[in-house]
Amino acid sequence: MTIERPMFPPVDPTRRRFLTVSAVASVASVGALTAAAMADPIPVAVTIPRHCRPNPAFALIADKRAADIRAALLSTSGGNSNA
Repeated sequence: MTIERPMFPPVDPTRRRFLTVSAVASVASVGALTAAAMADPIPVAVTIPRHCRPNPAFALIADKRAADIRAALLSTSGGNSNA
């Protein structure tokens, strides 16, 4: 290479500024995503209130269905309670 034609292109300050800003923004976004990923999950106390218990009506419905199934099995087996 000669002095009239240098090996490196001329310095473009606008391009360098853009590349610097984009590199810093990229590093900052990766840091923010890493911090968000490492955050503790929502505590169970926040998601399930203390006063929330299973509805007793569902237990009654389950008992009724079990009794109906038992009755249906007994009627098809000829009344044999040992089945």
